[in-house]
Amino acid sequence: MTSVLKDRPLLFHHLEWILMHPRFGILMLLLIAMSFTHNQMLATILFVVFCIELSMRVAIMRYKIRTNPYRSSLNSKLDALFLVLDFIGIASLLITVLNIPLDAESAAVARLLRAFYLMRTLRAFRYIDLQSTMYSPTYGMFISLVILLSFFAQDTILWVVIIFFSVELAVRALIMRHMEFETKKERLSEWGYWWVDLVATVVMIPALAVVPHGSALRALRLIRLLRPWSIILRNLRDVIREGQFMQEVNLIVLLLGVLAIAGAVVMSRPGFPDTTVAHLIGWGSVLSLALLLNYGGLALWFLFDPRVRRDLMQLKPAADALPALAMGAVLSLALVLHGQYALLAGTWMCLYGLTHVAYRQSLPAIHYAVGIFYMLSGAGCLLSPGVGFTNPWPMGAVFGLGELAGGFILYRNRLEEPDA
Repeated sequence: MTSVLKDRPLLFHHLEWILMHPRFGILMLLLIAMSFTHNQMLATILFVVFCIELSMRVAIMRYKIRTNPYRSSLNSKLDALFLVLDFIGIASLLITVLNIPLDAESAAVARLLRAFYLMRTLRAFRYIDLQSTMYSPTYGMFISLVILLSFFAQDTILWVVIIFFSVELAVRALIMRHMEFETKKERLSEWGYWWVDLVATVVMIPALAVVPHGSALRALRLIRLLRPWSIILRNLRDVIREGQFMQEVNLIVLLLGVLAIAGAVVMSRPGFPDTTVAHLIGWGSVLSLALLLNYGGLALWFLFDPRVRRDLMQLKPAADALPALAMGAVLSLALVLHGQYALLAGTWMCLYGLTHVAYRQSLPAIHYAVGIFYMLSGAGCLLSPGVGFTNPWPMGAVFGLGELAGGFILYRNRLEEPDA
């Protein structure tokens, strides 16, 4: 231990290894989630912990600047950006540490304090690793979901979305400034999307709601869908041409998550009929589209992927899930015939969780946890008398989050494969 402390290069190597370890990132994300507290003592402890971590990061960065001649590299600039975000995020904890009330007499000051309070979310971006996923179809699907939800977000959630988009724009700008584009057209296209996204983010600020034609300006965020979906469609075109369908199975799973949340958004609108029949038709439509995407993708993979060679044994994982799905159909029909609509959501969650248990031999082990999440959520809905079928959000939230988690797990697993 003494030799490590005396050997500064070795010391900084070990410090950086600890700070970059995935488990340390998970721990810090948990602490960042705990920082959204109004407990002064807890905020003070977290403030001290974060300051110690930040001092180590500053020391490592100063050491790199002294020993690394490539000071203008992309990684060094990203490190500097994240350090700035860390400083702002930690400083926002002072609101709780100093017990500054968020409800100030002046409405403008109160909004400013609440916005600064939310700045502690900035610390999470260091551990999300935006730069490695920003140009992937999976990230495009995630951004599409955030854009969709931004139209219904208000107050705190809206500010979180604005902060996320702002940091994403900053990271994208740094990456594009160091990127070598194949053609001038591609360069102009990427920077054009960036400027449109910047305008769309700025007009989301609540203070600009009173600007003339503010509603039309806020609709600009729909243009943000052009870039991620151009990446998604281009990637799917390449996958279809090459026949490697299983490479992007995570896209289908992510799309199912977006579909579930989009269904809940539509059915929660004031114009949607508040009847069990209307909601049955709504969720039936979502189910039909999900089955088409899921088994349509499975059929394309089985028929055209050259590695499968139409081997029926490759379909065994999908066949293992059929009993649970079949019993789900029977139980659903029985509950509808007996008028027990309130039990449908919980039943669907539990049985869908059981299908994930069937996949435990063919999918990553952590995918089993997604099945547990579905079953626990379903049990909670079945045992909660206040959950009604005409409230679409329990279904939308559980299936949306579950499929998004499943898609992210498959994406990370594909990145870790040797031939990925």
